[in-house]
Amino acid sequence: EASTYLRAVHGMDRGRTRDVDFAFHRRVLAVAREAVRAGWARSAHDCAEGGLAVAVAESAVAGGVGAEIVVPGFGRRDAALFGEAPSRIVLSVPAAAAPALFALAAQWNAPVTVLGRVGGTRLRIAVAGATRPRRWDLDLSCDELRAAYDALAEVFA
Repeated sequence: EASTYLRAVHGMDRGRTRDVDFAFHRRVLAVAREAVRAGWARSAHDCAEGGLAVAVAESAVAGGVGAEIVVPGFGRRDAALFGEAPSRIVLSVPAAAAPALFALAAQWNAPVTVLGRVGGTRLRIAVAGATRPRRWDLDLSCDELRAAYDALAEVFA
């Protein structure tokens, strides 16, 4: 599947993202929009550019708060981390709001996957299926993420 990762890391511009199922996308957006309106969502970020790992990293940089995330494994590790499949939004909600979010998602027939917990000063991401004890695919402090983000911003300014 085409992605920013393929272009940036491997210099490849091939493949294509999956077609958008607009009915499904509308349902996912409705859940995210209602979570924001209800005040449950502490952050929301799409996975359109750079995939799940980039969405979570950008959220950590913006909020200055880390997380421990386990990405569902499906095929290649890089695809799980950086795949840009449509209609994926990462929401962070307090644990107390999770049941309400699950109920809302069920009403809209939209899937919800718990990825982990927000907190601390490090962002740790692993792909499910990694050998035990857990090996983090990414383990950086929020300060390291901020420095990398700022360096890239200078390059692309």
